[in-house]
Amino acid sequence: MKILAVIFALAILAKIAFIIISPRRYEEFTEKLLKNPQQAMLIYSILTIVVGLVVFLRLNIIDIAGVMLFTSLLIGIGLLPYTNSIIKLREEALTQGLGKAWLSLLIWVGIAVWVLYAVFWG
Repeated sequence: MKILAVIFALAILAKIAFIIISPRRYEEFTEKLLKNPQQAMLIYSILTIVVGLVVFLRLNIIDIAGVMLFTSLLIGIGLLPYTNSIIKLREEALTQGLGKAWLSLLIWVGIAVWVLYAVFWG
C-alpha cells in the first residue's frame, strides 16, 4: 500500500507541476491520450484492475467506500468551478445514453451492492 501511496502522491505533484510549468504541453498530452478513447479505456482498465486487486486484498469494503466517498467529494469540489461544462456534459451523457459508461457504472453498482451486503448482512 505504501508503494501505491507514493505513486499517487508523486503523480499528483507531477501533474500539478506539469500544468503550472507548461500548460500547453499538458493540454497536448491529454489531447493525445484522449484522441483514442479505446486505448485510454484499456490503460485505465488495466490500472484499475492492478490497483483494485491490491486495495481490495488489503482493506475491507467499508473502509474503501469511506475513502471513495471522500474522493468523490474532493473531485466534486474541484469540478464546481466548471459547472457550465458539467451541465453540457450531463446533457450529452443523458442524450446519448449511459451506455458508453457501462463499465464504470457496473463497477459502481457492484461496489455499492457489496458495501450494503457487508454492512447489513456481512
